[in-house]
Amino acid sequence: MDSYDYLSALEQILPSIASYKLEKGGVMILRPDSGDPSSMILLALRAASQVFGSQMNSKGYLVLNGCGVIHGDGINYEQIGRILMAVGDAGFAANNVAFGMGANLLQKVNRDTMGFATKLCHVIEADGTKR
Repeated sequence: MDSYDYLSALEQILPSIASYKLEKGGVMILRPDSGDPSSMILLALRAASQVFGSQMNSKGYLVLNGCGVIHGDGINYEQIGRILMAVGDAGFAANNVAFGMGANLLQKVNRDTMGFATKLCHVIEADGTKR
């Protein structure tokens, strides 16, 4: 979702594909990237809860129905603790969130230490319009 307008994706695209996801089953994973990790994850959790619903677990936290969030870009151990605290404070269960390893947890090599980042997305719409 990072290569798109994140809020628009959560508010417009996620609800528009909900019926397709529900029809197919499985688990949908949302992957925010840029911005404050705690804030971006909470936005995803709240949007997914509105679209797919959630159930209260035995400890009083919300567990999303068939959806979760993964974050791994540039986080470290301390941030993971802060993220999980924010998730719990917002009333969501920790098992709604997964963490990718990313370079920050391993070698501390990232786009800043390397001096560049490469991201690319190319879409050809049904009418032939290129973006």
